Amino acid sequence: MRRFIVLIPFALCCTILAVSATVNAQSPKQPRQFKHKGDIVSEFDKFKNETTIRLKPYFIAPAKGLGDPRSGLSLIAGFTHEGEQLTDKLKQVSLGLRFHAEYKAFDQLDMPHLLAIIDGERVDLGEMKMVDVTVGASKGFLSSGNVMYTELAAVVVPKEMLKKLADAKAVEMQAGRRVEFKLKEGHLEALRDLASRMQQ
Repeated sequence: MRRFIVLIPFALCCTILAVSATVNAQSPKQPRQFKHKGDIVSEFDKFKNETTIRLKPYFIAPAKGLGDPRSGLSLIAGFTHEGEQLTDKLKQVSLGLRFHAEYKAFDQLDMPHLLAIIDGERVDLGEMKMVDVTVGASKGFLSSGNVMYTELAAVVVPKEMLKKLADAKAVEMQAGRRVEFKLKEGHLEALRDLASRMQQ
């Protein structure tokens, strides 16, 4: 049996390799897929000409001793920039909590600081501000007819702080005497997802 060897010119080989390298370099980098159950939305206000990208309340833990399944603590976060297209100049970056229970977690006349331990480092994120308070009826079997409070409290932070939280492996937080919690991996992934959108 005869064997045939096909000789490819050296110049042609170099051309093929160069084209392959160019195609690989020009291939768009696939965005990272973040693993969390949070819901991040973008909202444009045409009257203010600004866009807010925010993490909707992401459940952290239930309020103790309550029968209403809606009760509990949730994480909120977001940032605002001018116009519809993202720019380097962010108007505001905020981080906060949503507390829904039969009792109030915060005193509007004496709001607590949001304190954090980020990978072992203690950080004071600043005094929280009450954003909104609503009152409704409880729908739980054990607490039907009772009043339920929904409190939204947040603090404005530098964008670098949001990135620091997003890059962390372990985060614990405290806001006053009644609110203390740890962020799970899903919450950190949601913050990473949100922080990544500040760079697009």
